[in-house]
Amino acid sequence: MSDLERSLRDLIVGLVREEVRRALSQATQPDEFLTTARAAEVAKVAQGTIRRWIRDGRLAPHHAGRELRVRRSDLDALMHDHGGGDRERTPEELAEDFVRRRRG
Repeated sequence: MSDLERSLRDLIVGLVREEVRRALSQATQPDEFLTTARAAEVAKVAQGTIRRWIRDGRLAPHHAGRELRVRRSDLDALMHDHGGGDRERTPEELAEDFVRRRRG
């Protein structure tokens, strides 16, 4: 193998490695499923509030056997504050806004 061929091979290998690294860093991670207790910790609400949000259709329930879980991305979307304002909004206010936006 000549020096030119070796240089081209090394260049191509380097480019491919960089492209693979970039693609892997941009790949979406699998969504995390939270127990209602962990979801309550994340949202800083009572566990009963999480269960009520599930019952009211604000969060989609997922079952792992007898365990009830919620997707982290669903909880984050529910908690995301699009309204702004001077004071910090309660989780219940955020949930109501989320439901209103989702229903159109």
